[in-house]
Amino acid sequence: MDTILDVFFEKVFSQLPRGALVSRYKRAELSDYFGTVIVGCVGAEQVTAQEAVARAVCAALRYHAATRDANGGVCLKGKFHDILYVVAKLAYDWELRDGHTVARLLRDLHSCEDTFERLIVGAIVGTRVSHLLSGWKSEFADREENLQAVEFFLAHADEQRLVFREARHGGQGARGAHAQDPAEWPTGTLGLGQAVPARALQDRRLADVPMRACGGLTAAAMALDVGRIDTLSLLMRHGATIHFPERESADDSRATPADVLLGKLLDFRERRPGEPYPEEVLGCLRLLLRAVPSAADSALLRHCPDVILALATDDGSPLVPPSRLGVTPPELKHQARCAVRRCLYLAWNLPHGIQALNVPHVLRRYLDLELD
Repeated sequence: MDTILDVFFEKVFSQLPRGALVSRYKRAELSDYFGTVIVGCVGAEQVTAQEAVARAVCAALRYHAATRDANGGVCLKGKFHDILYVVAKLAYDWELRDGHTVARLLRDLHSCEDTFERLIVGAIVGTRVSHLLSGWKSEFADREENLQAVEFFLAHADEQRLVFREARHGGQGARGAHAQDPAEWPTGTLGLGQAVPARALQDRRLADVPMRACGGLTAAAMALDVGRIDTLSLLMRHGATIHFPERESADDSRATPADVLLGKLLDFRERRPGEPYPEEVLGCLRLLLRAVPSAADSALLRHCPDVILALATDDGSPLVPPSRLGVTPPELKHQARCAVRRCLYLAWNLPHGIQALNVPHVLRRYLDLELD
């Protein structure tokens, strides 16, 4: 099989125009070809489907590395780079379990682009809108499939303990993501409840790599901003960072993730008094408050505390519990949740390690941000 694929890249693929894989249907055709080769080799060479898929992905990685190295270590882009997205879709479609191979793929994508927005942004805004943002038509049929793919790649990145170093001066990121020491955990406003300036980040996990075409937002920040509860839930369950690079000033009226959501609620109340608050904003706020110890650092709370504390649901109960705004101490149970999630994050066991804890099922759901 390796010979067939190497000959294909040397004799056939190398003759294709540089922009041969710009169109999504062309990439889909090539993925179908690889699928045919995989099925044929499984029957003829007595290899498993998993082994055959891993070999196909590795053949593409070898070709990409060879052309990059021949160009002085700089990716040639075009078809030479786009082939990585073909095999990324292939790995997802076949549910490749070889974490080492998937890690190599993610390293190569990041080393050339310094971002993963092409893999992730479709899970937030949909695969059609993502084309307008990044100029790239997603490999995935719809937002739901893209979200499943994000979960697939997150799981492999966590299993391999991958972190990715940002390029300091633009251009290509540093070659080779590396495994992270548990003590070197990232900072920022995290889905595990820690908040410090995010600009101190240098090494980031997959979910925290900024999306360049989206103003440097992290995926979780963009999902929160547009109200995608399912995407935000997936990312925060993995401990993702919510980072708004243009809102880092402490004087910004929407400096924290809680401020973004509270500001949306205040704007809605002003424009549509008496109407129910939008569920997508409320859902994101509930999820955020489950993940952080407190929203007491809210700039809006500092500037207009009476207005924030007066926000209420239809039955008159506070929209944000006083214990989450620093008015009263947070519940011990909630503080314990944040502490346990941080420990699991440091051990690369978030969220899958929650299910291994010897605690009642309802507490596992609580730790996994499913319950208030």
